[in-house]
Amino acid sequence: MKDLVLGFFKDIVTNHLKAIEHLSKANDISSITLSGGISQKLQIIKKLFKMNSDLPVNLSVVGEDSLNGLRMLLCNKVHSW
Repeated sequence: MKDLVLGFFKDIVTNHLKAIEHLSKANDISSITLSGGISQKLQIIKKLFKMNSDLPVNLSVVGEDSLNGLRMLLCNKVHSW
């Protein structure tokens, strides 16, 4: 069961890194900031990002900022693809 859960987390990180790679073609990305409850509670996610990326990896200073991210999109302060 442990290997299954670890594989799940590895897939999540891989998919996010692919999206970051795609976005980096159009925007300068200098770091990764993890947000949301899961990344705050499970340090393995941050470790996997650090192991698989050369970018600095940080945790958001706001514990759960998904709603804040949506607010920023609404205010047109964040570019999305």
